[in-house]
Amino acid sequence: VAIKQAVGAKDIDEELTPTPEDQVPYARNFLKQKKTKRMQFWVEYFTQKDRARFQRFLNNGEEYRHHIEEVFVQHGLPKELYFVGLIESGYYLGARSHAAAVGPWQFIPGTGKRYGLAISKELDERQDLFKASRAAAMYFKDLHNIFSSWELALAAYNAGEYGIIRRILKHGTRDFYVLSKRKQLPSETINYVPKVLAAMHIVNNAEKYGFNIPKKKNRLFDHTELRAIKKNLPLNVIANKIDVDLALLKKLNPELRNPRTPRYFAGTYYLRVPKSKYSYRLIEVESDDNVAAHNRPESRKQVVRRTAAVEHATEMLNNPKPIEVISRPNFHKVKRGETLISISRKYKTSPRQLASLNR
Repeated sequence: VAIKQAVGAKDIDEELTPTPEDQVPYARNFLKQKKTKRMQFWVEYFTQKDRARFQRFLNNGEEYRHHIEEVFVQHGLPKELYFVGLIESGYYLGARSHAAAVGPWQFIPGTGKRYGLAISKELDERQDLFKASRAAAMYFKDLHNIFSSWELALAAYNAGEYGIIRRILKHGTRDFYVLSKRKQLPSETINYVPKVLAAMHIVNNAEKYGFNIPKKKNRLFDHTELRAIKKNLPLNVIANKIDVDLALLKKLNPELRNPRTPRYFAGTYYLRVPKSKYSYRLIEVESDDNVAAHNRPESRKQVVRRTAAVEHATEMLNNPKPIEVISRPNFHKVKRGETLISISRKYKTSPRQLASLNR
């Protein structure tokens, strides 16, 4: 609503002539450099109205940017996917949304588990920068394999792959901007790609907009490593053994929900600790499996679950079935406890449509 008021409903998606400042040369294999009034609105919003918060996001992001970009490069992905996390969470590792999405990449429980992240009463790996970023990389790769378009991949990251597939099949186009212009995507999704482009533009022209991109010599995770550790061990015991501040140990391991290593964990648990000079003392509390670095491989079950979902989504997109016409009754007698959501599921419609029909 605010965008339409500021720009005008008819002109909001009008394409503007790009200037040299709009070009981001290192992102040629990522999003199209498409400058629209909607994207320009977000540039002005981030640089003016939301300026202080956007600067905090930049500060947070620079703390982790090198590690995140390294993960994407290792997976053969554009390192500019970093900007998606900037928009998603501002790189607050403990970020939590009203929809139960958690962490820097805002994974809901189902997607997090599909990509190998452990979520229990003892830990939530969606808050671990490295584990969550590797899961995000696999998810981005799968989405791009399905849609062959980074615009649609990001739209699917925001709204879900099946929601985007349904809209593509219904409206007969795989062009994100066409779907957006026709208002066939959720409002948040329509603004998602322009927001990412706006963030990229601002960071690429930070001096012009008066933003300070901090260049830190020592970042939080720069001099750390993973060490195999006993389960169900209090963090204060570990902190005392290796002479590290307890608060630092907690900050290095934000996935832990309790101040101790998990009691129930499949396989060996690895704790992130300061590097080198503390490692020799850690032997007193670590397990027999002494490994300096660890990337937990996907289990066969996780691989099957993930690849099956990708294959199913790709099959739906490439070999669509005829849309089934469902006859619906004229009225539904509402029972105690029923909601618009539960009723809409029963009749394969949306709560919004029901609300519109019933004014």
